Amino acid sequence: MSLKKETPSDQQLHLAALQGNFDLLKRVLDSGKVHVDCKDKEGTTPLILAAANNHLDCVKELLKQGGDPAARRLTGTCALFFAAQGGFLDIVKVLLDSGAPVDIASYVSIQH
Repeated sequence: MSLKKETPSDQQLHLAALQGNFDLLKRVLDSGKVHVDCKDKEGTTPLILAAANNHLDCVKELLKQGGDPAARRLTGTCALFFAAQGGFLDIVKVLLDSGAPVDIASYVSIQH
């Protein structure tokens, strides 16, 4: 994973996915200035944000534009984890149909 700083376009794409702003999401993706799987400092992709916040249209568009349904945050959690946790069954189905893995574990940090 790259530790490069997020660009303004990366930030816009993350915000659009978080808020479910489909028009902005599409505009940023179509600009060619951002990678569909750009990550923030926690390794969160726009697809993970859209799935976690029940934004089905954004999830579909991100997948259509090449978003990786297996992308994981630093904690190991992925879009499917958050969609299932939230009970967003339409998103769970779309992610499974797109090849999201069902057998990956999240990481647990143990403090001593």
